[in-house]
Amino acid sequence: MSDDIYAVLAAAGDKVRQAGAQNERIKYLLRLASGGAQLPDGLVALDGLWAHIRAAEAGLETQVCVICPELVHSEEARALARSYISRTPEVYSVSARLFERLGGRESPDGFFSLAELPRPELSSVRRDGGGFVVVLDGLESPGNIGTILRTADGAGADAVFVCGRRARLNSPKVVKSSMGALFIVPVFEFADAEKCRDWLRCNGFAIYLADERADRLYSEHEYAGNTALVVGGERYSLSEGWYGQDARTLAIPMHGKLSSLNAGVAASVIMYEICRRKRSM
Repeated sequence: MSDDIYAVLAAAGDKVRQAGAQNERIKYLLRLASGGAQLPDGLVALDGLWAHIRAAEAGLETQVCVICPELVHSEEARALARSYISRTPEVYSVSARLFERLGGRESPDGFFSLAELPRPELSSVRRDGGGFVVVLDGLESPGNIGTILRTADGAGADAVFVCGRRARLNSPKVVKSSMGALFIVPVFEFADAEKCRDWLRCNGFAIYLADERADRLYSEHEYAGNTALVVGGERYSLSEGWYGQDARTLAIPMHGKLSSLNAGVAASVIMYEICRRKRSM
């Protein structure tokens, strides 16, 4: 433990409030941590140094930040404390014993916050003939959602669309598995597959459905023009609204005994191929 963090907190004056378990804001955060309350859509919980660093890099606006000075040990952490104190309306200092009840990490490092997720405009989605979006239809695994977001960022997809949502996009598992990609990849939610499909068609997107029953492999398509890849969950098949008219199906070859890959892995394989093709056009 370093006394430097106490100097940082002291320099902030009344901006940092000492709080205990009876503080109303802390009581709410404890309910969130115990599952007694659910985080509203549009907000995300940041737990730990790496999440706070990624959120700051992405420019997320923070509503409340809780700092445990007993757990702040490095200069990097002290610099982060200064940054969040200056940019956050509500800042609280709590004991280590209380802080351990807030987060879900085995080795907490003294930072827990609520921040606002980006709210991009649907009109900003690229559709000039080179656009590429990934559509998640009914995915229920936060780990798969996070993996796809992370790959969308890595491969170079323009956005991720979500319809038939069966998992909270702001869940800690999505945040962790996306490694912060949730903060930077534009995400848009549609009420159902039909509304998402209609938007894509109206905006000139060719629709490709990842379907293990397809008679063409993902490597056999051209992916010219605006492209949308639709991926379904492992327990539920793609919504019927995607099939028919101009939708195209594609599959990944399976040379072993199993019939398909995990949804996150399958989407990643296809995303990289589509982005590779588009960069070479």
